Amino acid sequence: MEIIRPLNLSDYTIYQQMDTGIADDYMLTVFERLVTPPNNYLFGIFVEDTLAAVTGYTHFPGGNVMLGRLRSERTLRNNGYPTRLLIHIVDHLKKQTDIQFLGGYTQASNLPAKRLLEKLNFSYIETFHSFVCLNLKTSGGAIGSVWREVSLQKEKTHVRNHLSTLNLAAFPYEAYYPFPYHQSLLPDWKLASMRIFKHPVLDRYLMIENDYKGEKLAHVRYPYDDLFTVPGLIDTVQHYLGDESDRLPWFDFTIQQYQSIPNLSAFRIEDPWELHGYSLKNK
Repeated sequence: MEIIRPLNLSDYTIYQQMDTGIADDYMLTVFERLVTPPNNYLFGIFVEDTLAAVTGYTHFPGGNVMLGRLRSERTLRNNGYPTRLLIHIVDHLKKQTDIQFLGGYTQASNLPAKRLLEKLNFSYIETFHSFVCLNLKTSGGAIGSVWREVSLQKEKTHVRNHLSTLNLAAFPYEAYYPFPYHQSLLPDWKLASMRIFKHPVLDRYLMIENDYKGEKLAHVRYPYDDLFTVPGLIDTVQHYLGDESDRLPWFDFTIQQYQSIPNLSAFRIEDPWELHGYSLKNK
């Protein structure tokens, strides 16, 4: 008998006993957050009281939801439990009137995950080469003066409007969480958490925000293709970091930006990631 239900904090031990094959599963350290509404939910499919598979989702501004955290019991694999669990969750989310987009973010090399997203009728949206820079000085960026920081709310609102004119396939809300861009993705409180710097001449903006994904990050967004040829951008990122030697700059490069990196050895290169998704705007 199969039962699908939301997990709660009392299920921690059951999840801990799953044989997922993952040596250092970060979900064990943040389990309480992952099962705490209203932003995070975790579901499990139980087979004869055994937890066969787990997956969940997180809500983001603008009606965006990201699926993820897929785990399965190794002794029960090849029985379709993760697929049935995901289909159940997606059907549940499609009925919620406040959700506009369902996303799945996976490494391009993860073919099983991509097959699952295809079964959910998720479409490919964008590829990002996402990783940290280990040495800004040797990254190959053009040297220049530090850019002026945008501080007034009126100016930041202009930046939000400006991004709408760029026809972005996706915008990285935070590390590992890109979504199709719409102004509702960046409410005022999110803009306030960012430090934004303006190009000295052009209507172009560099956005940086502290993040944490197992290590302290400075999440850099610059949605233009001249990232390494525009003077002062790398200097501005270094200015943002200041004396925080333990905080690493994280970049989400589009395919075009990645191909323009002058010195790959300055970065901790990882496999590219793909955003797939399903729009509910016209439901």
